[in-house]
Amino acid sequence: MNRLYSTLAITNIKKNKLFYIPYIVSGILVVSFVYMMSFMGDNKGIEGMFAGDQIRLLMHLGLVIILIFSYIFLFYTNSFLIKRRKKEFGVYNMLGMEKRHISRVFAMESLMVAFVSIGCGLLVGIAFSKLSMMLFFHIIRIETSFVFSICGESILFTVVAFGILYFLILIYNCLQIRMSNTMELIRGGNVGEREPKTKVILSLIGFACLFAGYYMSITIKNPVTAILLFFVAVILVIVGTYLLFTTGSIFVLKLLKKNKKFYYNKRHMTAVAGMLYRMKQNAVGLANICILSTMVLVTISTTVSLYAGLEGTVDSMYSAEMNINAYSYGSIGEKRDEVLPFVEEVAKEHNLEVKGSVAMSSFSAFGNVQDGVFLANKEMIGDTEQGDLLVFLTKEDFLVNCADYDKEVPKLEDDEVFIISTGERYQEDNLEIFGTNYQVKGSDIYTDRNVSGMDVTVDRVLYVAVKDLAAFNQAYELQVANRPEDTVTYCVNYYVECEGENKDKVAFANDLDERIAQMDSAAMFGPYHSLRTISKEEARIEYYYTFGGLFFLGVICGLMFLMVTVMIIFYKQISEGYDDRERYSIMEKVGMSQKEVKNTITSQVRMVFFLPLVVSYCHLAGSFPMIRLMMSVIFMSNVTNFIICLLITSIIFAVIYYFIFKITSKTYYAIVK
Repeated sequence: MNRLYSTLAITNIKKNKLFYIPYIVSGILVVSFVYMMSFMGDNKGIEGMFAGDQIRLLMHLGLVIILIFSYIFLFYTNSFLIKRRKKEFGVYNMLGMEKRHISRVFAMESLMVAFVSIGCGLLVGIAFSKLSMMLFFHIIRIETSFVFSICGESILFTVVAFGILYFLILIYNCLQIRMSNTMELIRGGNVGEREPKTKVILSLIGFACLFAGYYMSITIKNPVTAILLFFVAVILVIVGTYLLFTTGSIFVLKLLKKNKKFYYNKRHMTAVAGMLYRMKQNAVGLANICILSTMVLVTISTTVSLYAGLEGTVDSMYSAEMNINAYSYGSIGEKRDEVLPFVEEVAKEHNLEVKGSVAMSSFSAFGNVQDGVFLANKEMIGDTEQGDLLVFLTKEDFLVNCADYDKEVPKLEDDEVFIISTGERYQEDNLEIFGTNYQVKGSDIYTDRNVSGMDVTVDRVLYVAVKDLAAFNQAYELQVANRPEDTVTYCVNYYVECEGENKDKVAFANDLDERIAQMDSAAMFGPYHSLRTISKEEARIEYYYTFGGLFFLGVICGLMFLMVTVMIIFYKQISEGYDDRERYSIMEKVGMSQKEVKNTITSQVRMVFFLPLVVSYCHLAGSFPMIRLMMSVIFMSNVTNFIICLLITSIIFAVIYYFIFKITSKTYYAIVK
């Protein structure tokens, strides 16, 4: 008896190879992806690496994302498969096979599919695990020898994860068979949708959700707010997309049907009527394709942009090879100029040649400037979009550290300031701070938003330049005196340019940190509570690890989303081909020529196929402002680079999408004929 079930199962798989082969290939690919991500996350060689914990966290995050989409994807493609098989199982039932026997046949098929998918997927994953690891190390710029190995824990995890998945799919399919009667099984592959009603309220809700998501993306100007509300906007857009595809599309099709000039055309009438008849089922698939296409575009373009603009990000965050940050809370760093000679001495011990060094003192206050009066807030918490960040520094420090500001700064007196704004220009003639009134000698707009490193959290930063260090210290004491309950930070940033080997620069930064920690820094440097040295080269290495990991993860997830999109399109085209075959056959019998039928098919396929692509590009354009703001938090402010990556990704995806269209359309035409 078991041999009979096995024979029937093998025969069924062969007869339905058009559906089973893509299903099995998809299973093999997702199994291989999961194994490779698990292998990389658990690889012992990463543990001892710099930022190894961070890299493993990224790999495990990617593993969770891919595994979740594997479950959703294989369940979704299985639904196409079971729909086409219901008629076949109905015939078996009519010939005398009981449903429990049909379930056993299907269980045997599922066991064979699971065995082939998991077994071959593991072989592919093991074969490409070394290549993926080498590619990852190349992306993060690590030169190391890598010994081929097989991870038993990753194999066990993959087998268990997909064993559970295929078991759940089997239970679902058996329930579908047991809960259907014979006639339902026979008609299961031919069940269509009734012509749906126009649901105006749901259409309006869908439009409102989509509008709200776009409005949030376009109007939000604060990066922190954008991060907090990004997923809210994403959910709104997804809900709006599904509602507009399922209800809005019906509304549009009915409008086209009412347009006599358009509808009563032999190319349009059959296409519009056919789509309208089963639009509920069709629209869900189109919405899935649209959302997945958007995910592919956003994931790949964003991670590619981050990686491509990495050097610019490092340059924006670290203006010199060595960056030393000193902080004092509530007191003035009186010995600020004694730090640089000590730093230069340590640099020489590490064979580094100091080319130049400068210091910049600053302190900041957050609040609102209204009619020339500064109203301070204690903390930079809450809705900061309407807030102003005042950064005090001397005129000399501003000119030295902002060399690209090529305009003339006027000569200042003790009670005068020059204000440079990153947002709207300061228009008042005076600025009152804690009862002290400063005359504004001039104001300007400064476009470099990376001077202080804090301006990404507020709408506007006002750089208040005072006459000299004495005037600066006086302003700081005034700030401390009027805000005793707050911690007012006196900050000195030291920038040291030096030449030498990269390894020596990293060693110098670490050595300097250790020496400062071991000595009495208050006696040596003044009343500083914190001193930290950051090497630009060390930061570059860390960023390559982080952004390189994100880039690798983005490519893997992007390929996963792309594969899911391709398979949904394929099964959708095949299923609709079988649904439309009898309808177009009837059209030929009542007088339509093959050419007219083909023109009708072409019209329908193009309308349906390219609609998700167009909408996904609209989603991409709508999300651009919010994504750009979120990227500015990590100083990825090169908008041109981001736009170029978006355009290249969009063009490549459009080419792939068109290629899929040509292949699936040919299969569709062949089935209909």
